[in-house]
Amino acid sequence: MSTVPFYKVKSSGGGGGGPVTPPTITADSIIADWNTAEAIVCVIGAAGTNYNVLSALVNISNLVGIITLRMYILVNGTLRQIFPANTAMTFNPSAGDAPGVPIINSHFGIANELTITAQSDDIADNGAAIDFEYMLEAL
Repeated sequence: MSTVPFYKVKSSGGGGGGPVTPPTITADSIIADWNTAEAIVCVIGAAGTNYNVLSALVNISNLVGIITLRMYILVNGTLRQIFPANTAMTFNPSAGDAPGVPIINSHFGIANELTITAQSDDIADNGAAIDFEYMLEAL
C-alpha cells in the first residue's frame, strides 16, 4: 500500500494561524474472489476516530462482469449499508461503463471505519485485482 502526502496551501487571507495538516492519499490494489461472495475492497478510517474523506475511487477495469459496489459504516453500533441507500450500485465495464468509479467525491465526515465492498456476477472475475485510492484528513 502506498501513502502519499498531499499538500494544500493555506491562504494568507484572514483566519486562524498555524500550519495546515495535509490530507493523506492511500492507494493500493486487492485481489479477491469477487464472484464467490461480496468482498472488502478497502476499509477507511478507524473506529472512534473522526476523519474527513475527501475522495474515494475504485478502479474495476480488470473485471468483466457486472460489478456491485457498496459502502458500510457502523451506525449506533450496527453495521449499515450507506451507499447506495438500501440498494446496490452496479457497473458493467464490458458494456462501456466507466472503469474508474468515484465512490466519494466530496467532503464526507466519518467517526468509524468506512468499508467499501464489491461483488461480480462473473466467475471470471475471481482472482482479479481491484485498485482503490482515497484521500483522508484527520479532524
